[in-house]
Amino acid sequence: MVKKNIDRAKSLVDSGGDWDRRNRLKAYQGLYLLTIRSYNLAAPLLLDSLSTFTSYELCSYSAL
Repeated sequence: MVKKNIDRAKSLVDSGGDWDRRNRLKAYQGLYLLTIRSYNLAAPLLLDSLSTFTSYELCSYSAL
């Protein structure tokens, strides 16, 4: 279910999304990949979204 929603969000962002939405998608993808233990795929996404992190609904900045 989560993967399906992330794939749907990715297609929506690809069709027209600003940097904030793209950054949020990276954070969501990274967190999902952490939950399925794909650390090597999650790390670049989370590192890329870290400098402009605005996804406080996922976790606090200090928890990262």
